[in-house]
Amino acid sequence: MTWIEICTSATDEGLDWICTALSALAPAAPETASPEIQISSSADSNWQFQVQIYLKQPAPPGSLAQIQAALSPMQRTRLISPPATYLTDQKPDPQPLQQQFGRFVLSPTHPLAPDQIPLHLTPSLVFGQGAHPATRLALQLIEQHVSDGMQSLDLGTGTGILGLAMAKLGATVLALDNEPAAIAAASATMRLNQVEAQVTVKRGSLGQGSELGHWLGNQLGQGLSSDLDATPAVPPAAQFDLIAANILARIHLALVQDYRLALRPNGILITAGFTTELAAEVESALAEAGFERLEAVQLNEWVALAHRLSASALPMFGGFA
Repeated sequence: MTWIEICTSATDEGLDWICTALSALAPAAPETASPEIQISSSADSNWQFQVQIYLKQPAPPGSLAQIQAALSPMQRTRLISPPATYLTDQKPDPQPLQQQFGRFVLSPTHPLAPDQIPLHLTPSLVFGQGAHPATRLALQLIEQHVSDGMQSLDLGTGTGILGLAMAKLGATVLALDNEPAAIAAASATMRLNQVEAQVTVKRGSLGQGSELGHWLGNQLGQGLSSDLDATPAVPPAAQFDLIAANILARIHLALVQDYRLALRPNGILITAGFTTELAAEVESALAEAGFERLEAVQLNEWVALAHRLSASALPMFGGFA
């Protein structure tokens, strides 16, 4: 079989954006034409990852051009190197890429120490591959704040990596996403790690989040599911001890009321997915709603926050009780 191979190098941020772009394009193509991706460590010190994207040859008309167009903005912003395209009759078998974040070890390739926690992800083209700084910061805060027996929410689960980490720490998890491809990937992740009894994966969002559409907006949306505007809503009703959400700042800001109503008194909120440019705005909105900051962690320009909902926080925002 002949393949079209697109080779590029990527930063830790760029890797997730490549997967997101390919995921957005894949549903619009026949199943046999969906792109495949393989990831390895880069030998070039300027890049974290080497990425190969494969399309079966002959590819459907326009599919290669779509992928190249999706990668172009990432090259301009230096998230990836200039892609090169080849024809090849050999596609290597995918190899696990081990990464470690605190006690969590993603795709371990060797025996672990007793205190290390393995996280296995199924191959997918969904955000949440583990390398993005926002994901790593969220995992850091999850390790510090999740405890056995917690009822927790993973909002915008993607591959399921954060929900899986919470389950491995003993929490019972509701994992929500509004993209069907993410639901399939997260469900497969929970099965692979044998935590289905602890994690419920559902298509949906929290409260007003069901009305916000897909988090990508119009950036890469041409291939996304057309029924995202009908995302089921989970009513916020003081049912969670902890919420972890690695999503865009604008969505955090829209959901402040729902976070407050969905958490039990003294519940913990972990927010990630934004940079220093917007961190103060997110923090201010949470403080106004009765959240007390526990800590902030930063990697490069990316920030994640942990807040506690004050037990004395009174009902706010007219119309909500």
